[in-house]
Amino acid sequence: MAGINSKKTRQIPKRHFNYWPLLIILIIIIMTALLRIPLLNVPLERDEGEYAYAGQLILQGIWPYHAPSLYKYKMPGAYFIYAIILALFGQTPVAIHTGLLLANLAAIIVLFLLTRKLFGHIAALTAAAAYSILSISPSVLGIFAHSEHFVVLAALAGILLLLESIDSYRWPKLFAAGALLGSAFVIRQHAAAFILFAALYFLYTELKKKSLSLKCLLSKGLLFCAGLAVPFFVTCAIFLAVGVFDRFWFWTFIYARKYLSMLPFSVGINMFRLTAIPMIASSPLLWILAAIGFIALLCSRKIRMLIPFTLGFLAFSFLAVCPGLYFREHYFIFLLPAVALLIGIAVDSTAQLLSKFNFFLPGKAFAILFILIALYQSFYNQYSFLFQRDLNRLSRMTYGPNPFPESLNIAAYIKENSSKNDSVAILGSEPQILFYAQRHSATGYTDTYEMMKKHDYALQMQKEMIQEIEQARPRFLVFVNVLASWVHQPDSKTLIFDWFRKYQSKYYQQVGVVDIISNTSTVYLWNEQSVGYTPKSEYWISVFKRKNNL
Repeated sequence: MAGINSKKTRQIPKRHFNYWPLLIILIIIIMTALLRIPLLNVPLERDEGEYAYAGQLILQGIWPYHAPSLYKYKMPGAYFIYAIILALFGQTPVAIHTGLLLANLAAIIVLFLLTRKLFGHIAALTAAAAYSILSISPSVLGIFAHSEHFVVLAALAGILLLLESIDSYRWPKLFAAGALLGSAFVIRQHAAAFILFAALYFLYTELKKKSLSLKCLLSKGLLFCAGLAVPFFVTCAIFLAVGVFDRFWFWTFIYARKYLSMLPFSVGINMFRLTAIPMIASSPLLWILAAIGFIALLCSRKIRMLIPFTLGFLAFSFLAVCPGLYFREHYFIFLLPAVALLIGIAVDSTAQLLSKFNFFLPGKAFAILFILIALYQSFYNQYSFLFQRDLNRLSRMTYGPNPFPESLNIAAYIKENSSKNDSVAILGSEPQILFYAQRHSATGYTDTYEMMKKHDYALQMQKEMIQEIEQARPRFLVFVNVLASWVHQPDSKTLIFDWFRKYQSKYYQQVGVVDIISNTSTVYLWNEQSVGYTPKSEYWISVFKRKNNL
């Protein structure tokens, strides 16, 4: 599929065609890196902690879903990506966020190539710049290494290769396109939306051809599907070989399906409103440009042929945000490439429209001025966040009184007062403590969200967690009294709390209290100082050490 501006670009002297877009995309990459590099050492939040702890275990030869490693409804692709990042760059927050930086830069480049193929250089450069600033926004938790960033990279690369294989059929590209999209699914189940889009668009383009050959369509389709299937079958084979396929299947399909049906529709719609409005408000001019791009796509004869791809990409990108109607901030990262593409269309269409009039500046200059103003406005709105050099405070600005900065000190205490063979049980959802301390969890339930929800497995999960802790006899217990670490519901089962009070008092003594007084003040009390202390806030963590001879 040739870009719609291909005839026009062929009239440009070769030296301009070769160098000026490359220079600008290089500037975008450098500026993106300059924005992200000072933020690399921000404390891990709990999703990052989960991925990092799983990656740490994989490097030790311990597999996710294996009792008692780590149980989660997510696909394991992000765990393997983290393991690679940790192996390459080290086991620190800086290493993890360096991996995110590289993935983000790669996604910007792939989006540029994809948009250039369809709409030309102006749209491509605009889309790349827009995605850069949108994907770092605190409104989508953009500086934290959530799995959505890695899904976007794999999905965009797969879609780009699919378009190239449609233009000139080469089986390695078609197979690789399927494999990349299949890898996106292995990273996160939400990527099924991108797979469905790619499959439908592939079928649409094949059926549209004048010289349609059923045999050729079937062979291409089988090749594409084979690529899609390989990452998933390899993943299944790995967990079958290590003997945990049943648990892998339960968590990623059986329980995941139940997880998607828990949230009432009205709650989901409210979550969408609470998340989408701040996201749009953080970059209003960019979202207005996206709306203009949507209108231009429908109205312009020159690009009307690309409506099926663009609107399909937009619709299925939004569909990737929607599973379970949870609408968490980082889910909207799935939508950003399609929004950036529309912004690119808006600027390119505006440039072409204004070029018909005799202004004192060329139409392209006006269009570039529009996008620069929109980018600056978005940058200005996020200035205090992006240039916050107190990274603990930045964590507070994003997540409030969650114990992410405190996890470093808690982990340091545990690491200093235990051996590598000692285990830790965390009553709460703070797996980043395990990663920092480099200690194994006494239980595979490294977060306690799932056992607080209303479903058939909640009580069973609590009983399994209790049994695993009692069998492991961990050196330390960490109890997290932070609402977001549990997400209690009125009808949550309380067995785990009743058991903990009795078990802790019998076998453990308090050796630490961390009291989060405010966003700028945390009290740390260790050993004898912690005994008898009453927390002054509703956000606190208690650390307990197993009594001698028990």
